[in-house]
Amino acid sequence: MKPEHPLLVLGGILLFVVIHKVTVHDPLDEVPGPWLAKYTSLLLAYHARGGKRYLYVDSLHKVRFTFPISNTPSMTYVSN
Repeated sequence: MKPEHPLLVLGGILLFVVIHKVTVHDPLDEVPGPWLAKYTSLLLAYHARGGKRYLYVDSLHKVRFTFPISNTPSMTYVSN
C-alpha cells in the first residue's frame, strides 16, 4: 500500500513527535549534563568504545557538572 502523499505522512509523524516532546514532561530533562546526552547515547558509546568511559564520567563529575549528571536520555550517574 503506497501513501498518496508521503510528505503529508512524514509531516504528521513529525508533528506528533514535536507535540509529544513539548507536552510530556520527563523528570530527567532537568538533570544537568552534556547537551548531546539529552538526545542520544552516542557520546557515552564513543568513550566506552575507546575504553575510557570511567575517565569521561569522572571528568564530568569533577570538572563540568555537580552531583547528578545525565549521560544518556535514560541514564543518570550519581557521585558523592
